[in-house]
Amino acid sequence: MASAKGFARSEWFSEDEANHMSLYEVEIGVWFSAEPQQSHPNNHCPPGEANVQIIVMPLLTEYNKPRFVTIGEAKCRASVCSPLQNIPYSDFRERDCTHSNIMMDASPIFTTPFHPAQHNMKRDFSGKTIPLSRTQHPVKYFITDFGYSCQLQADDAPNRDSFPVDIYYLGKIIKIQFIEGDERVSRKHGFEFMKPLVIDMVNTGPSLRPDMDEVVERFEETVGRPSSWKLRSRVAKDKHSFGIFISIAYWIRRVQLVIGRYPAIPMP
Repeated sequence: MASAKGFARSEWFSEDEANHMSLYEVEIGVWFSAEPQQSHPNNHCPPGEANVQIIVMPLLTEYNKPRFVTIGEAKCRASVCSPLQNIPYSDFRERDCTHSNIMMDASPIFTTPFHPAQHNMKRDFSGKTIPLSRTQHPVKYFITDFGYSCQLQADDAPNRDSFPVDIYYLGKIIKIQFIEGDERVSRKHGFEFMKPLVIDMVNTGPSLRPDMDEVVERFEETVGRPSSWKLRSRVAKDKHSFGIFISIAYWIRRVQLVIGRYPAIPMP
């Protein structure tokens, strides 16, 4: 079976920076890497891997870096539920929808390319990057890493019970990252309205968890309860206070967003 390796492709690369291989280049490279050509003393072509597939994706970042500024921005992250709900013909099960596998295309909020290893630095380390507002420049979130995923067939009954696993993982992420926190993540204020749904999502009984359609429906209903003013509130960590200058800057930005009629919940 062919193995797969993932590489990131940056949208900031110009056309002349990318080396696009033709079909013939691949075929010839594989031919030189096979025996008896590879062992021939006159073969000076570097060996390649014929059974390796390379998946090239855009350069993505962790979904919460830079940090969420408002409750409405954090709510938009739940759009990752959509691939698990709105593609009925795929019958897809992620089965590994963990914190590290939810990524973000941050290109709308960065005016200059960031370094892949240090997102707060420019790619050439000439200075720090300054992210723009998610509210003004909505981003899109992605589910990655399908190493444990499966696509069910009509007769694939045993794996159909794996769907509640996705529900549990998503509920666990929201519970830790936004509601209760843990030894590594500080509790956030303002997300208590999501707690009833999250409790159902992490129920220890898989059959008692809501399905993805119900999760999305209840989530939209729950998020619709807070006012726009509430959704524009800052995401505040437990036992964290803001300085006067940060508070002034926040309120100036908040007024600007209201005047500019930017939605409290940014959607790409």
